[in-house]
Amino acid sequence: MAKCGETWPKNIVASVLLKNNKIISWQVSKCSLKVSSTNVGRLVALFPREYSYEEEQWIVNDNEEHSEVYNKKATDWLKRWKIHENFKGESPFDGEYVEYVEPDNVINWDCIIIALEEKLQRLKEQRVICQCIEGYENRKENLEAEVLKYEKEYKKVLRKQKAKL
Repeated sequence: MAKCGETWPKNIVASVLLKNNKIISWQVSKCSLKVSSTNVGRLVALFPREYSYEEEQWIVNDNEEHSEVYNKKATDWLKRWKIHENFKGESPFDGEYVEYVEPDNVINWDCIIIALEEKLQRLKEQRVICQCIEGYENRKENLEAEVLKYEKEYKKVLRKQKAKL
C-alpha cells in the first residue's frame, strides 16, 4: 500500500556520462543526469570523441519494484562499463567512496576546463604540423579558427568559474 503522498507508477532513470567509454559520472534518480546537470550535454557536444552519454529507464509500480531497480537492475546496467581513472564519487557498484566530491562538482568546471585544455593542446599541435607541410594552407586556416573558438570557450569557462568562487 502506498504511503501518504506517494503516487505510482514512478519513472526511474539510470544515466551515465562516459569518458573514453568509462564512467566519469553516474546517477540513478527520478530525473536523468542530463536534466540535473547542464554540463553533461555541453561536454558531449564539445568533445564527442571523448565523452558520451547513456541512460536507461524503468517504470515501477510499488516499493518492491522501486527497490529492485535501485538495488539490482540499475547496478547491473551500470556494470556494462568500467570506472574511469579520474572518477570521483560513490562507486555505482559497491557504494564505496572514491575520493568523494559533492555530485555537482563531479562534472562541473574542473572537468570542462581539463577537457578544453586537452582539446586546445591537440589543435595547437595540429596547427604546428600543418605549418610545416606544403599545401595545407586551407587546413591551417581552419585550425586557426578552431583554436580561436576553443580559446574563447576556455576563457569564458574560466571567467564563470572565478565568478562562482
